[in-house]
Amino acid sequence: MEELLSLVLGIVLFPVTLIGSWVVVHPQEEKLILIWGKVSRVLKQPGMLFVNVFGRKVITVSTKQQTIEIPKSVVADA
Repeated sequence: MEELLSLVLGIVLFPVTLIGSWVVVHPQEEKLILIWGKVSRVLKQPGMLFVNVFGRKVITVSTKQQTIEIPKSVVADA
């Protein structure tokens, strides 16, 4: 039922759908697509993809590796 509603809204409001439905996935990040609260798919490949705007929520997850710099400490033994 939700898929039918998304399709009907997409056709009726075509200009809004055409402009607002593009999702950009940058390198070192993933996008989780929720449609009407259910996980639809996970976008892992960088690029620009078309996902219908109605009923959609996009969650961005960073997959960058982070490093922690630890200052060098010297311990004097007696």
